[in-house]
Amino acid sequence: MNGGNGDAALLGDFFTRLADNPAFYNDYLDDPLKTMRDAGIPEHLINTILTGNIKRLNDLFKQDETATSTFIFGTLIRL
Repeated sequence: MNGGNGDAALLGDFFTRLADNPAFYNDYLDDPLKTMRDAGIPEHLINTILTGNIKRLNDLFKQDETATSTFIFGTLIRL
C-alpha cells in the first residue's frame, strides 16, 4: 500500500481543484485520464479512482498523516 506517503494530500489537492476550477473540471469530464496524468497523479492512484475503489480512497485518507483535507467517498458517478 502507498498510504502515508502523501497520496491523500495529493488527491485532496486534486479533488479540491476539481471543485474550485470549472475549466479544470470540464477538462476532467472530457478526458479524466489525461487530466489526472497532467496533474501529476501517480498511476496507482489513477487506477484507484478509475476503478471506483471507494474503500481504498477512504482508506488513503484515514491512513495518510500528511493529509490536509478530509474527504468521504460514498458514490462515484461516471459519465
